[in-house]
Amino acid sequence: QAQRFFDSDYGFRIDRENSTVYISTILQPIRTWYGLEFEDHYATDLLFKDKEPPVRALLNFITNYISPSEVNYLQTANYNVRYIPYDWTLNFVGADRL
Repeated sequence: QAQRFFDSDYGFRIDRENSTVYISTILQPIRTWYGLEFEDHYATDLLFKDKEPPVRALLNFITNYISPSEVNYLQTANYNVRYIPYDWTLNFVGADRL
């Protein structure tokens, strides 16, 4: 399911023309107990050095689910990270079939 999410425009996309990486707001790093645990597990000092540790952790996690060319872009390009507003109606897709 993570693969499908990151393959969709509402989960993740790269705008190379504007040097912007878009990630769903639902994944926006927050420094809660869970967020810090996620950061401890996925943050790395080896990659994404120009980003804050919570964002490094998120980018590192995402690289497990995107194409090699997208991973290369994340690891080598200079870009800003922006967040896509979460579409709560996605929670109701297929709800009428329950």
